[in-house]
Amino acid sequence: MARFVVEEDGRPTRSYRFVTDAIVIGRLDTADLVLPDTGVSRKHALVERSLGGWLLTDNGSANGITVNGVATETVELAHGDVVGIGKFILTFHTDDETEHPEYTDPHANVGDDFTSPGVPLTDLDTLRSVPPLTPEAPPASPAAASVAPSAPAPAAVVPQLVDADGTPYEIGRGAGFGKDIPVAGVLPFVSSGSIAAEEGGAVAKRGSFLIPMYVNGESIIRQRLRDGDELRVGSSRFTYRGS
Repeated sequence: MARFVVEEDGRPTRSYRFVTDAIVIGRLDTADLVLPDTGVSRKHALVERSLGGWLLTDNGSANGITVNGVATETVELAHGDVVGIGKFILTFHTDDETEHPEYTDPHANVGDDFTSPGVPLTDLDTLRSVPPLTPEAPPASPAAASVAPSAPAPAAVVPQLVDADGTPYEIGRGAGFGKDIPVAGVLPFVSSGSIAAEEGGAVAKRGSFLIPMYVNGESIIRQRLRDGDELRVGSSRFTYRGS
């Protein structure tokens, strides 16, 4: 797991170890990592687990953030990066510099009370293991081989989401909720997630910990969809149609 070593006026004051997949940094007492200074906004920045590691994002703060002395809005953190927020210096560390976080179990009990900044996850097992390879059968001898008439290839199924009104939305290589697929009950400046077709199906991913996403009534972070699955984002409901 990762951590920040926090310094104030050049002196280390504490070490904050990440115990959730979404962390709020700010001046509020309810923030996960509290930085008590007027130069720090109430909810100054977010740190979220991503496929590549940990993503730091400025949350529309008044004074911004710097990483290694350069002002930035969002950046994938690397071991040893130095983050500046107000008068505080936060040095990013991982227990293993080659750490690559695994997927989060989509059936973990994430919880929906987002007035609490953290998003606790109860299970960090990988989504799935790689199935073992099946040995290939030996080729049939020419004498024993029989020629059967070839069946016509089935028509390709185009993965799509169908909303409650019956309107279909083709997924293609990727579609964003709120951008390509309309959703209700979501603020326009908050990422609502995305869905992308993959071989044999599609994968839905939640965009921000502020906007929950549900598949068949269960809160998810990342989920592979099956034909007939029901997806809810904000107050909009969809049915997945695909292979």
